[in-house]
Amino acid sequence: MFLSVLQANELLIGCRKITAIEACQLGLVSQVYWPTSMMQEVIPRIQQMALLSSKVKQSWHYATWLLETF
Repeated sequence: MFLSVLQANELLIGCRKITAIEACQLGLVSQVYWPTSMMQEVIPRIQQMALLSSKVKQSWHYATWLLETF
């Protein structure tokens, strides 16, 4: 979901504060975590992202090697 011009103006010009849940509904953030369980939920996501990042790097190195080889 994208912000409409009216919503963006309300946030920027009106300096209206919004909750994390509202930010998620507006598409400004992808997920909201409760403070009491944040670390238990965030750490596994960070580890997963780091693993994917290393796989992307490996794929990139392999792809560049293929391009150089052929």
